[in-house]
Amino acid sequence: MPRLFTGLEIPLAQSQSLMMLRGNIITARWIAPENYHVTLRFLGDVSQMQADDYMNQLDQLSIEPFDLTIKNVGHFGTKRAHALWTGLEPSKPLAQLHRAHEKCAIYIGLEPEPRKFIPHITLARLTRTRLSTIAPFLADFSGFKLDPFTVTQTALYSSKPSTGGGRYVVEELFPFEGAERGSSFSDRRIGD
Repeated sequence: MPRLFTGLEIPLAQSQSLMMLRGNIITARWIAPENYHVTLRFLGDVSQMQADDYMNQLDQLSIEPFDLTIKNVGHFGTKRAHALWTGLEPSKPLAQLHRAHEKCAIYIGLEPEPRKFIPHITLARLTRTRLSTIAPFLADFSGFKLDPFTVTQTALYSSKPSTGGGRYVVEELFPFEGAERGSSFSDRRIGD
């Protein structure tokens, strides 16, 4: 079974704006816009039974649609950067959604996620990049902010390991209260 994780899709308009952030950083492997997402919970390689149990748990969540705003840029890595990202304005509904997904993962037998939840959208993966190399990028986009978008569903993604990151496939959508079960923002479907 491929690796699984849950996340939020990024609408086309925001994805196109994020794509415009691509800069001249020689060590960057820029993420394809169709792969932009906010990870809620990484599951990894789980059994089919665990995946089914997890999806059943997600189906039982009662979540109201909420707005998110993409803003700022940052990086992961202290001595050398290994990723560039854009963040999200603090959001109580997003934090609650993350906690709900964490509880679902623990319910199916996964260990609690040890890392702090830092909601972000990865823009590029970097290879052994000095912080001085990305400093101009971080300075140029320090006040970056997009119009808010409304989150109406969660997606269960699959991915296959590959160098530089593989393509993510939306396996299932979980609409929030009052939202219709619709297509993903990018119209990615099972079997694509």
